[in-house]
Amino acid sequence: FNRSKAANAMGRQMLSELQSTIAYLTNHKTEVRCVVLTSSSNKVFSAGADLRERSKMTQEEAADFVTSLRGTFDALANLPMPVISAIEGVAVGGGLEVALTSDIIVAGENAKFGLPETSLAIIPGAGGT
Repeated sequence: FNRSKAANAMGRQMLSELQSTIAYLTNHKTEVRCVVLTSSSNKVFSAGADLRERSKMTQEEAADFVTSLRGTFDALANLPMPVISAIEGVAVGGGLEVALTSDIIVAGENAKFGLPETSLAIIPGAGGT
């Protein structure tokens, strides 16, 4: 992930880029032997959903976004090659959920994991259940 100024928060553009990458990997499965998800920042893997962007969505747009996120994470989990999440720093909310799609998670010394939405009695929306 390369959106460190926004804590690698997942918005529409980042989701679209992830979907394009998954489509490429699906179509080039004989050329790619392994996928490693990591961050350009050693402080944050991903803080999950882009809440600033989400606050500007209608209820229908937000529901569509979460549905698309779930589908994308399912596609990532079902890639034909091994997926490794290399995590240094924070992986919370949707950031942890994307890591959970991996076959292997490698956590650095400063990795921290959490689902903060559960403290608000909200079920993780993109597959963390």
